[in-house]
Amino acid sequence: MKNVSYPYQGIASVLLSITVLLPLSGCETTKPMPVGCASTKEEISQAQQRAEAGDPETQYRVAGWYVSRFCLQRDVSKAKDWYQRAADQGYPRAQYSLGQMYFHGYGAPKDIERGINWYHKAADQGHAEAQVRLASF
Repeated sequence: MKNVSYPYQGIASVLLSITVLLPLSGCETTKPMPVGCASTKEEISQAQQRAEAGDPETQYRVAGWYVSRFCLQRDVSKAKDWYQRAADQGYPRAQYSLGQMYFHGYGAPKDIERGINWYHKAADQGHAEAQVRLASF
């Protein structure tokens, strides 16, 4: 097998050990990571309005709420839609999460190639976890 060098390997070697240890600590790394919840229904409503208005960071946050069920009833289909909206605007955290969903078939049809494509988009913007994932292939 040919030894291929990837541009993210330098950073990835340090971070790879962290991603190997996370599953041992009980953290689930195959699903998009949840984002902290708003404390009131009013905050949730305001966040959903900002997300609908097109704010990618808030779209990512709302998607995380649907995945984690901290604030909203779990609905991975809605989570995928919100991640997609934010990812389409170039938000790297959403691009990585959407990549996770496709790569693992969680809330989306399993499509490894599509997942890797989203990892590349996030990695190109400096998303460390995406860089680690790509370097591990």
